[in-house]
Amino acid sequence: MQTDIKNKLDKLVKIFKANENTIHVITGAGVSVASNIRAFRGENGIYNDEREDNLQPEFLLSVEALKTHPMEVKQFYKDNLDPTIRIEPNITHILLAQLEQNNFITGVITQNIDELHQKSGSKNVSAIHGTLTPDGFYCTKCKTQFTFEDYLNQVYCEIKGCKGYIRPNIVLYGDCLQDEPIEKAFEIAGASNYVVVMGSSLLVSTVYPFMNYAELIIINNEPTYFDNQAYLVINEDLSVVSKYLKEHLVG
Repeated sequence: MQTDIKNKLDKLVKIFKANENTIHVITGAGVSVASNIRAFRGENGIYNDEREDNLQPEFLLSVEALKTHPMEVKQFYKDNLDPTIRIEPNITHILLAQLEQNNFITGVITQNIDELHQKSGSKNVSAIHGTLTPDGFYCTKCKTQFTFEDYLNQVYCEIKGCKGYIRPNIVLYGDCLQDEPIEKAFEIAGASNYVVVMGSSLLVSTVYPFMNYAELIIINNEPTYFDNQAYLVINEDLSVVSKYLKEHLVG
């Protein structure tokens, strides 16, 4: 480990020890990469995939795409976001659960839809974009609930000729955020002295309200546009960082 990175990690350890229950964490897709879930952005991100139909992967996560390109959207979920595939938490998820249990953090605000924070034992979690689950699909017209398997077999609701389109219960481009997770996120952020952002490029503005009024710490393998505003920036692999923090904070 480079001396500069170690010095920054030692500084972060001191911050955690001196600010119990006044730190909250925001996580992005980079946190789940070590669980074999591809990030959306970055060098190997889903958004960089080239498609024969020339549709942008980011567009396929929009409400508009559900209406105009339902079959392509269905295939995109099958290829990239299949919620029936068993995925396990990695060391970063486990670390954050332990930090919460030991009162180092108030909770986690996550942009991720994979539910891995909850699976690792974190209790105070706000999934501001929702959670993608095998039974988390519904008809936009009659509100009937469907499974992912149902969705793969029919993109439109066939109950009594409804014909509403079926969609996942997550926040897509073009959706409004749901009230309950936002209220919980503000509760987690509370009166924090520090906010630690892990594995996020910070290009999605939904987390910006939860970064206000606290010293910003960014841990990401690539630079972000917020680095010059941060109190501390650590550009290192999250698994390396999490292992170090785990050894020095929770054993």
